[in-house]
Amino acid sequence: KLVLYLLDVLDSYYCKDVRRILAKTPFDKIYTFYKADALQQGFTYFDTYYSSLSPDKSPDAWSGTKTDLFFWGTDGGRRKMIESVYDVFSAAGYQTNFGICYADENSHKPGITYNQPIPYPEVLRRISDSRCILDIVGDYSKGVSLRYFEALTQGKKLITNNPLVKDMRLYNPAQVLVFENPSDIDPAFLELPFENSYNNEFSPLHWIDHLI
Repeated sequence: KLVLYLLDVLDSYYCKDVRRILAKTPFDKIYTFYKADALQQGFTYFDTYYSSLSPDKSPDAWSGTKTDLFFWGTDGGRRKMIESVYDVFSAAGYQTNFGICYADENSHKPGITYNQPIPYPEVLRRISDSRCILDIVGDYSKGVSLRYFEALTQGKKLITNNPLVKDMRLYNPAQVLVFENPSDIDPAFLELPFENSYNNEFSPLHWIDHLI
């Protein structure tokens, strides 16, 4: 059997080779993480694709203080909203760890780190030292990002402007806050109790079981 599993949307730049291959390769099954592609192309939707990964614990790993809210990512048209969320939580007295990469060199907001990319293991380390993750949909974003899976696997809260997470398995409004406008966010969300019931549901092992 020949199976294809798409971890990006079909019309993205990164799938250009996949589109070429699809035109002449008879796959027995095509899976996608993006529900819209499944509906439009007749693919099989399957969202199980994230392993629980350990944070970076190497000697040179970040050793900053624990924070309340974490964001690190590219600008991608998200900068204004990211900075607005930062303002909401800073004004409420919460500790943040924000980084915006590939941003314009002008008008940097004090308290946010700019143009300093960090490797993914370091992202996990900082998530593990934070109470909550911020997820902002960029101009190029489609589907649900890794932030949802990181929150579930690490037992963290998530604040996002992506309404698609409401359709995800294990969605819990006490753990995941979906907003439209940063001014609508109540920072007290961080204080709401929740029970993280994740039990390896998103492991790729379940996809293998599905194939078998």
